[in-house]
Amino acid sequence: MHSEAQLDYYKLYHVVSAEIDYFRQIFDTTTDAIFIQDGVTGKILDVNQRVCEMFGYTYEEILTKNVQGLSQGDPPYTDHEAMTWMQTARTSGPQVFDWKAKRKDGDLFWVEVSAKFTFLGEEERYIVTARDIGERKRAEEALRESEALYRLLVEKQNDLVVKIDPKENLLFVSPSYCALFGKSEQELLGSSFMPLVHEDDWEITAKAMEDVLYSPHSAFLEHRALTPDGWKWLYWSGKAVLDRDGSVDFIIAVGRDISDKKRAEQELVDSMRELSDTKALLDAVVGQSPIPMVVASSPDRVIRIINSAFCELVKINEDVEYTKALPELQLSWKDYSPEGELISLNDLPLARTLRGESVRIRDYKIVRADGAERFVDVYGVPINNTRNELIAGFVAFPDVTERKKTEQLMIQTEKMLSLAGLAAGMAH
Repeated sequence: MHSEAQLDYYKLYHVVSAEIDYFRQIFDTTTDAIFIQDGVTGKILDVNQRVCEMFGYTYEEILTKNVQGLSQGDPPYTDHEAMTWMQTARTSGPQVFDWKAKRKDGDLFWVEVSAKFTFLGEEERYIVTARDIGERKRAEEALRESEALYRLLVEKQNDLVVKIDPKENLLFVSPSYCALFGKSEQELLGSSFMPLVHEDDWEITAKAMEDVLYSPHSAFLEHRALTPDGWKWLYWSGKAVLDRDGSVDFIIAVGRDISDKKRAEQELVDSMRELSDTKALLDAVVGQSPIPMVVASSPDRVIRIINSAFCELVKINEDVEYTKALPELQLSWKDYSPEGELISLNDLPLARTLRGESVRIRDYKIVRADGAERFVDVYGVPINNTRNELIAGFVAFPDVTERKKTEQLMIQTEKMLSLAGLAAGMAH
């Protein structure tokens, strides 16, 4: 027969044993590696199962190791630095820091260490947890590389690049943008670009900013802006970058000073309006231009002039006879709208000018016979004689393929930065 004291002892023993088993189960199933270390020497006294899995050692092997043997081993990842962190945790409270650890096979990896000094019973102990942060470190490194690539890309190009929030404030400005407006980056960041815009262009600028907030979240714009050298015509292509909720996070816009082109266009249009309908005079203006151009007469809708630049754009032989009426043409290239729709002969920009329309199209695509793609801006105007009779149609196709590539690269790089930043945040 057992005495009452013995029964109480056995009951207490079973309760304590059950609690120890319960604690051990929790201790061994947590996803973080946990070390129990001596509060004076730092000797490893106990670890959970996650430590063995993370470092590749058996439980018995781990207990023979010191911190040095589980670390990279070179400063600042040695036993000395580890004890310094421990002492700080003892005197100043819990410490959290990144540490380069080493597995049994020699593989190095990053962990986030949390060290806390405490008493377990009457014994001084350090409770140290380690979490594998390899994915976070890789995401941070990718983010740094992407940011460096992004800045190098922006700083080495002549195009204007800005990043704008939905409230129209500047978040980023390229060196070329600063140089154009004669202001420093610090002066421009956080300010609105609207005060720089010509008041006659405020409405179309505001409309473009509104358009980019809604699907398909892109807009194109030409406006005048005040610079130290006076008013300049700028062309902008803007694209919104969305956050995880589908709302506009910011807008990336790539711009270019087109003042010289606008002056040339205006001079050309003014000149052509004053010209007679003689082909010789048109040849003098169009034939030598570096901008691809086409002229057709009205009302017979016959193509009269195709300059060398246009032949190079669509890759046709300059000797090929194209002086035919539009409905009779067999084109070796194909025209596509910015939305990707194939353009019929009757809706070609030249055909529209022969119906008296002025044509302005951005990011118009031409696909050559060999499959090569070129992007152009389209400027088409009807030409009237002094009696205001329609006598011809004129279309210019400035090649903007390189600008289009720059815009696409900027958007892709910004997405990479957003994804890298998201990955780094999730890894935390």
